[in-house]
Amino acid sequence: MTSSAEAEEEYGAAGWLARAASDFLGQGGQTAVLVRSAGPEGLAALDAEDIHLLVVDPSVIDLATAYTWCEEHRALLVVDATPEGALPTGLSRNAAAYYPPLVDGDGTRPVAPAVAGVIARNDRTRRVWTSPAGRDAEVLGGRPAVALDSRTVESLANAHVNPLRDIGDGRLVVWGARTATTDPEWKYVAVRRSILFLEQSIDEGLRWAVFEPNDDALWLAARRAVEAFLLEVWRDGGLRGDKPEEAYFVRCDRSTMTQEDIDNGRLVVLVGVAPARPAEFVLFRIGQWTSSRPDPADD
Repeated sequence: MTSSAEAEEEYGAAGWLARAASDFLGQGGQTAVLVRSAGPEGLAALDAEDIHLLVVDPSVIDLATAYTWCEEHRALLVVDATPEGALPTGLSRNAAAYYPPLVDGDGTRPVAPAVAGVIARNDRTRRVWTSPAGRDAEVLGGRPAVALDSRTVESLANAHVNPLRDIGDGRLVVWGARTATTDPEWKYVAVRRSILFLEQSIDEGLRWAVFEPNDDALWLAARRAVEAFLLEVWRDGGLRGDKPEEAYFVRCDRSTMTQEDIDNGRLVVLVGVAPARPAEFVLFRIGQWTSSRPDPADD
């Protein structure tokens, strides 16, 4: 859906889904995929969709279940902190929590849908590798249910909860961009989402390998294709380093595949990228089947 009116017509103006869609789209999100189904069945309905940010009603879908789905589908789960401002349990690198909720009449409403819209807006205007926080990450028209002082902001950040803060000119902004993990490699939302973006893009960009034999010619072609893509990302500012070799490397040869991989038609590409500091590489592997894969009917 691309408008609040569509969501209200389908789900009713007072429904959780319609209000969440309105908050997401109102902050700059462009397309919302809504599912009114509980538990894993509801998430399964999203399997065929291209989802990068997930927000769920925790009274309907368990956050741990939603988090597992995000790990499997290269998405970020955007959640509200607990009413006390604590990080919900069961979350890690593919999740980010925010506090406080927003004012809604005499009560409050979740902040996660609005923050997801802010992140989507940041993706479009500043790219996925820029931090969705600070003065450019305004929650348009939002009012916090709780005013946060500097000490509380610091305490929330130390607890891996991203605060929303009035910066003094009447604007409410997202004032943190940390994931829910304690792993320093995945501390920041922009770094984690950059890697998810690169993994997804490279995975999709190598689908043609399924028609090729798993040999030296394919390995060279795969390396060149991935290097060409990463060169463009580096030129756009998505990777750190004064020169390409400080920003990324790509390997696809007998050092990345076993003989069993080769015999069974499994192409494995090892990629190292520097999303935060030059030459401090984050490593990930992309695997694709090739035409050398044995016919399952032969088993």
